[in-house]
Amino acid sequence: MAAFIRKVVRAQFLLNNDVKKVDKNYLRYSLVRFLHRGNPSLASATWIFGSQTKRRALERKKEQEEMRKRTEEIAEQMGHHPDMPVPNMANPYQKDKLQCILCKHKIEVDHKNVRLLSQFLSPYTGRIYSQSITGLCKHQYNTVVQQIKRSRDFGYMPFTLKDTTYLKDHRVLDYMQPKYKIL
Repeated sequence: MAAFIRKVVRAQFLLNNDVKKVDKNYLRYSLVRFLHRGNPSLASATWIFGSQTKRRALERKKEQEEMRKRTEEIAEQMGHHPDMPVPNMANPYQKDKLQCILCKHKIEVDHKNVRLLSQFLSPYTGRIYSQSITGLCKHQYNTVVQQIKRSRDFGYMPFTLKDTTYLKDHRVLDYMQPKYKIL
């Protein structure tokens, strides 16, 4: 029994330490055969091998670490070359996030702010411009429409025409060139 345990300990030592002279797969195979032939209740193949998924995960980690080290070494050898990509550079092809004018400037829409609400009305008919013309996001457009209706109900704005005092105001929107083209 002592010789058996000595062989198991020796085989485990050889497996755990990176021994180049011994073929590890053959050593594992012979150790499993030896254990199962001798006394199968002492050890099993999973005791020697460990979990297969854990072993594969460890092998993958080692490969990734080696690959990272190799790439770092190559980068150090090459130095900075104008044809090589710049590390940690922002994507030059990524477009800026489109925001409506109210979200961009963080403007709160209120039914008492008639000057702001009148920017989204036609000066001749008093109709509310569509979302494609105003360029507002859906949330802000619904808020503006709701506040215009509330302002009209409370008597701050007229129903049919735009108030003449706000006709000469600076335009927030260019009505002739809508933000979004209607297909």
